[in-house]
Amino acid sequence: DITRLVAAIRRSGAEPVLMTHAVRVTNPPRRSDRDDLFAMRLYVPRAWEAIIAKFEYLAAERVRQVAVRSHVRLVDVAKALNGRRDRFIDLVHFSPAGHGEVARLIHHALLDPS
Repeated sequence: DITRLVAAIRRSGAEPVLMTHAVRVTNPPRRSDRDDLFAMRLYVPRAWEAIIAKFEYLAAERVRQVAVRSHVRLVDVAKALNGRRDRFIDLVHFSPAGHGEVARLIHHALLDPS
């Protein structure tokens, strides 16, 4: 549970920063997303491809909600990169350009006091 994790981190004296998880597919999936989603079924064989994409988008939304409720900084990687095939080498792993973009997002989130 992310909310309990945030509380535990704060109890330890640290300030958490949440990040959403990004994927290279859209929701609903494009035709070009099919191979990525089919390959993911190796790990979740009972989930249909469209459900995998929907789950990823809903999970990112839940992280956003927890960040707001918990007053935690958020690095919204999903908002910035979801569906951007040029930023990934497969469904979930970033390309060099994707890594650079994530680093910029983290840098901005840590330096911005709002």
